Amino acid sequence: MEDKKNRDTTSRSWLLTLPAEVYTKDYVIEQLGMYAFVAGQLEKGNDTDYIHWQLMVEHSGPIRFSTLRNKFPKGHFDMRRGTAQQVYDYVTKSDTSLGETIEIGEYDFTSYQGKRNDLWRYRDLIMEGWTPDEIIIAPENPSAYIHRNHLIALYEVFKKDMYSKVERDIEVNYLYGPTGVGKTRHIYDNCNDFYRVTAYKNPFDDYEAQTTLVLDEFAGQMELDLVLNVLDRYPLRLPCRYRDKWACYEKVWIVSNLAPDEVYDVWIESERLKAFRRRLHNVYCMVAPGELVAE
Repeated sequence: MEDKKNRDTTSRSWLLTLPAEVYTKDYVIEQLGMYAFVAGQLEKGNDTDYIHWQLMVEHSGPIRFSTLRNKFPKGHFDMRRGTAQQVYDYVTKSDTSLGETIEIGEYDFTSYQGKRNDLWRYRDLIMEGWTPDEIIIAPENPSAYIHRNHLIALYEVFKKDMYSKVERDIEVNYLYGPTGVGKTRHIYDNCNDFYRVTAYKNPFDDYEAQTTLVLDEFAGQMELDLVLNVLDRYPLRLPCRYRDKWACYEKVWIVSNLAPDEVYDVWIESERLKAFRRRLHNVYCMVAPGELVAE
C-alpha cells in the first residue's frame, strides 16, 4: 500500500514506480540526479503490460513522500522494505526488463553484511522513516518488542537530528462553529496522519511525530505563551511528563465552538492576542454540516 494513505513520511530509501508514458528517461534523471544513488530500469509488467520505470532511490538524508509526489504526481512510492541488495535485485530483474536502465551514483552493498544484528537493522529502519510501533508490528520483526525502549530512544535521537536545526513550514487552520455540525468529522475525513488533543493536561505525552496536530474542542485551555510556540515555525520541544518530544508537524488544525477572538480573555494584552491571530493562516466557520465558509 502506498505509504499509509499518502502520509507525509520521510525515508532515506524509496522504491519508485513511474509510468513511462508520462515520464521520460531524461526527466527522471533530472528529477532524481541530486540523490546519492538511483538504480532501476524500464520494464513491462508480466500480467498487465504496464510499461513503467522501476527504481530504487538511496540518499544520505531523509526524503519526504511529498517531495517525490511533487516531482512525479502520477508515480507510486513505497519506503524500502528488505535490504538494499534485495531491492536492487528487484529493480534490475531480467524477466520484465525492456533494456533501458538508469543508474546514478554508487552504493556500498557490502556495508554491515555478515555482522549485522537486529539492533543495527532496527536502527536502519528508523533512519528510513519507520516509527518504533511500525517496527514492532511488522511480521518480519518478531523480537522487536523486547527492544522497545531502545527503539524509542533511537527514534528520539533521529527526530532531534532532523527537527532541532530546521524551521518547519507550518500551515495553521482554525475551524469553528456550533456543536453538531461535524467539525471533528471534517478532520477525520481530510487528514490521515494526525495527533488529536482532546485533554489539555499533559497534551503531548502520546505524540509520536505525526505530521498534523489537531487541537480539538479548543477553548483556551492551553496557556497562550505555549500556544504561540506550538503554532510557530521554529524548532520546538513539546513539554511532556517523562521525555519532551520534538515537534514534527507541518500542519495544525484548531477546532473550536468559539471564534478566534473569543478563546482568550480580553484582559490578555492585545499584542499577544494579535500574535495569536497572525499565526492563523486560514479561518473557517462551519455553518452547517459539511459547509465551510472561509473568513
